[in-house]
Amino acid sequence: MPTRSLRRAPALLLPLLLAVGPLAGCGIDEADLARWKEVREGQERLSGYLASPDRPLGLRVRAARYLFEINAGGQIVVVLRDAAAEDRQAVLEPFLVHLGKQFTAAAPEEQARAKDMLYALLPLLGGVSAEFADGVVKQFADWAVVQLFAEQPPAGRPVDQVLIAAGLTRPAATVEPLVTALSAEREPARVQRLSGLVDAIGDVPGRLKAASALLTQARRALPNPPEPLLQAIAANGNETLLRFLLDAARDPEVPLLLRAQCVDLAVGRLGKGAIPGLEEILKAEDPVTQNAMREPAMVQLYRLRGPKKLTEMMAALPDGTGWPDEGNAFREQVDKFCMEAIAPQKAKARKDLLETIGSENRTARIFAAYCISRLYPDEVGELLAPLKDDKTPLRGFGREPPPTLGDLARGKLGD
Repeated sequence: MPTRSLRRAPALLLPLLLAVGPLAGCGIDEADLARWKEVREGQERLSGYLASPDRPLGLRVRAARYLFEINAGGQIVVVLRDAAAEDRQAVLEPFLVHLGKQFTAAAPEEQARAKDMLYALLPLLGGVSAEFADGVVKQFADWAVVQLFAEQPPAGRPVDQVLIAAGLTRPAATVEPLVTALSAEREPARVQRLSGLVDAIGDVPGRLKAASALLTQARRALPNPPEPLLQAIAANGNETLLRFLLDAARDPEVPLLLRAQCVDLAVGRLGKGAIPGLEEILKAEDPVTQNAMREPAMVQLYRLRGPKKLTEMMAALPDGTGWPDEGNAFREQVDKFCMEAIAPQKAKARKDLLETIGSENRTARIFAAYCISRLYPDEVGELLAPLKDDKTPLRGFGREPPPTLGDLARGKLGD
């Protein structure tokens, strides 16, 4: 007749308990458990011993360790998952101490097995003390940040996957080693990978720490921040980081292509929050590039604000300073803005353009008048009639001496 403890056991554990049941009165010791590792029925015997709450706790933990050693960690999960909460905690906490030691003291293949064992046990960590749960996860994460970049990845489940799963379970313990590694790393691709793992975990305090580390990396990398670092900054999404990108877009020492990319990345994440930074780009003086960043900043501002704010935006343009004046450069810049930004909404922009040709700002009048000439060519004479006597020179429009706004209004600008 089954004992009382057997009657209480879940049905799934009955075969395991029965496997060790005949030995119940035999004074099983550690030597017996060690021998079971070597015999055909050893896995079942060890599992049954582990499943029995009436056995000495120290020997049950030893049975779990032996199951781990013979690559039968799945049995540990099955037994502990079905155990009573208090019993599970009693066995699991000392086993986690042993498991954590594997990441520093064991051979590489055993470390890889410990990684997979921890992954399987993560759903059970909520039932143990934080000291034990965070302890083993931090030991794993310390090991894992090194293995991420090993020439030969550890066997079994990918390290990235286990890190993310551990982070979702115990975020603080997982993120701390990642941020420490991120701060010390110098290889851009590795920085991006480490930052991406913190992003995937999604822990808010952790992402703030990662943002601080990325900002330090970015400042160190100026004036030529690498592409992976810029992508990591954009992915993190921290506003301070994104505003740093907009500041970099005003730095004349940063290559133009990178500056344009900084603008695109910042606007993509900040949206209308990027408007103050874009306005600063418009005001900046960069004579070396003839303020080449003003045109992309204008395009982004128009897209963010829309046609209703066109008059206000053009009125804020620097009046007659810093615009390209050689060859056809200014005309090409104005044309690009008109055709890429305004043309798709030319019907909505018409009223503001007509209002802007009366602006006191000469640059605003040039932009508005030229856009009208390109967007409404059949009505140029009528729409630009107020400007027919305007003597504002159109420098950078491909002619010497430069034509005037009056020439544009009278259709004498030419192609």
